[in-house]
Amino acid sequence: APINAEANSVTNVSFARVSAEELAMAMDGHRKFERLQHIDFESYKLQTVLVDPPRVGLGPTVAQFLARFQRIVYISCNPVTLRSDLDSLCKTHDIKRLAAFDQFPYTDHLEMGVLLVCREAPHSIPADRLHHLQSGYSAIGP
Repeated sequence: APINAEANSVTNVSFARVSAEELAMAMDGHRKFERLQHIDFESYKLQTVLVDPPRVGLGPTVAQFLARFQRIVYISCNPVTLRSDLDSLCKTHDIKRLAAFDQFPYTDHLEMGVLLVCREAPHSIPADRLHHLQSGYSAIGP
């Protein structure tokens, strides 16, 4: 990522490899991490977060942390945990867009991409319009 940023003359980004839990502790001032010493969180106006959690999903602590962001881009490889995480995230955000990607044809594997926007934003899909299908996948209902 740093090589791509430099090659494209992108200067308004910093890179660090930390867990979501570590990032939350650092942003809230609860703990300092050596890997984040070069980042001044006060100088950023963080509004969008990209998450690509493991198959087990986000978990309640990370979902609660994500609620502070205006936009959440969620990439999922597990529709079942995606649905569980959406139950939590849709308390503060609405689904703006949803896409499925069949990157592994002829398998049961499906990648999902979801854009969640803080509830105050117009033209979002309310959480009560998100319904379970028998297969465990999510769909948008009327």
